[in-house]
Amino acid sequence: QYMPDGFHLLKYLNENQKSTVFVGRKKDLDRYSLQTPAIPKDSDMNTWIEAAKVINRHNLSIIHFLDFETLHRKSQNVQGSPEELIEKLINRTDKWIHTMFMQLRSKSMMIILGNHGRYKIDMNYSGKIAQWRAASVPLAMCLYK
Repeated sequence: QYMPDGFHLLKYLNENQKSTVFVGRKKDLDRYSLQTPAIPKDSDMNTWIEAAKVINRHNLSIIHFLDFETLHRKSQNVQGSPEELIEKLINRTDKWIHTMFMQLRSKSMMIILGNHGRYKIDMNYSGKIAQWRAASVPLAMCLYK
């Protein structure tokens, strides 16, 4: 289990009667959640559904999305360009963040994490999509209501 040499936000909140929850990939939950209730999910869709159930009941909700690979795999069976896939991903994520923020209870915080995913996808990008991929970096959004 991961134990930092110093401050651990989730441990601090739990020790000070604040309610926290972490929804995401099991590997990340096992490493970082410590004493926080952790709900493992295997896809972004399942993560979003679970987040909708729990974010209005906690002071801090951490939601980890990383499912570009699944969308990419599904898109290979359907006609469409990588640009269209990325546009769908952006639109979906925007809608999810908006609805989760609307459900967030007052005086609560939600942290949404995203990263490159579980494994590298070999795609030969060029033009606009190559620029988007170069700009794709791990991110964290902190939302307080």
